[in-house]
Amino acid sequence: MFNTLLDKEIVKIAKDNNCGIKLENLTGIRKTKSRSKDFRYSLNSWNFYQLRQMTEYKSRLQGVEIN
Repeated sequence: MFNTLLDKEIVKIAKDNNCGIKLENLTGIRKTKSRSKDFRYSLNSWNFYQLRQMTEYKSRLQGVEIN
């Protein structure tokens, strides 16, 4: 659910400001240096792929450029 709200807000802000969206390549982000247990949990709970897919989908529907 969090991703659904986040991707919707990203696209809304881009459309309201008449700008595009640039998504960073997050491949390997989980292979970071040691972090606290709480940070590792929150990092590994994110579904970056799903967020990217939904943001791309919604931006195309709204006519917002994404790369």
